[in-house]
Amino acid sequence: MESNLKNQLPEQQIIKLSIYLRKVREIETMTANYFFEDGTEKEGNSYNTNYLSGDIYFSDMEAENHNLNNSGPFPMKDFIESFMENSWSQFIPESIDNFSGEGSSIDYDYEEFEDYEELDSEDCDWSHEHEPVSISLFFEKIELKLNSDSDAGTYKNNEVIYTKKELLNLIIKNQNILESVDPNSRYFEFKDTHSKKFWEISVSGCTITTQYGKIGTNGQTSVKEMSSSEAAQKQAKKQANGKIKKGYQEVHK
Repeated sequence: MESNLKNQLPEQQIIKLSIYLRKVREIETMTANYFFEDGTEKEGNSYNTNYLSGDIYFSDMEAENHNLNNSGPFPMKDFIESFMENSWSQFIPESIDNFSGEGSSIDYDYEEFEDYEELDSEDCDWSHEHEPVSISLFFEKIELKLNSDSDAGTYKNNEVIYTKKELLNLIIKNQNILESVDPNSRYFEFKDTHSKKFWEISVSGCTITTQYGKIGTNGQTSVKEMSSSEAAQKQAKKQANGKIKKGYQEVHK
């Protein structure tokens, strides 16, 4: 089962991936006024310390097509560059709304003052080199969630096990495949017990060309002119999504 799934995955497009980080330490430095029993007031710093947990998303696809939330996504190349070193702190500021945590520490002991007032936020630092607790890969057909086994240095579920290097190679290979594909031309096939059909669409400037028919034949060709190249790209994407909903599968030729 493991070898079959591993062999199938490189042929599928990775739409997005996410990492789940647990208890990332955040220290926010803020200026504050401290009020004491004798009526005096001193200025100092308030260090708000949080332990954050949450997801960070990576994708080179448009968010509107894949229901991503507002915490990204970041380019897939950023994941590739950060994975082996577990360097994620640069992504946390923009993903912070997707994290939760609380806790605080300040300059003075609570017994020393009656009240304090936080002023302006000065700086915020996050601990880095956190191993993701899990990584989820969203392919065209399936979602693959892999949990970290830090002792073994692997990511796994009940079906497959990847070393970090193997997982990284899978993602790099997938990205290389995508980079070699012409984004202005897409080819789909539909196969069941009754028919075997193809459908291909290409965009050149304002012109959309579709070719369709029985697999193994030249099929028929249709040409449509749009008002702009942007409108042509949008219409082509809409038509391709419609084919996917009908059961067509994209094939990278």
